[in-house]
Amino acid sequence: KNYQKALDETLLQKELLQKGEVSDEEFNSAIMFLTNNARSVKDSQLSLIMFYMDNKIDGVCITPDDYCEKIKSVTKESAIEAFKNVCLDTIYLLKGKTKDGKEE
Repeated sequence: KNYQKALDETLLQKELLQKGEVSDEEFNSAIMFLTNNARSVKDSQLSLIMFYMDNKIDGVCITPDDYCEKIKSVTKESAIEAFKNVCLDTIYLLKGKTKDGKEE
């Protein structure tokens, strides 16, 4: 029921990022999230297998620790510059059903 609201906010955030309107706190939080996520790969054998399999498919040979270091080396300016090339391609809307079978 909030599809348009969510879409509008997503498009607004994309536009703000492309204009460079991201605070240091937001950027640092994103880097922390990505590094923590990459580190967590080592918590599960399956995750570690998937990490290396994805790397093999991509033709990359990197450890989770090296991946974290690469993430940490990204600057706010370089991320903003890269994000300027991002364009909307596909929108997915996941719909569910209530307990009585009606669509949400």
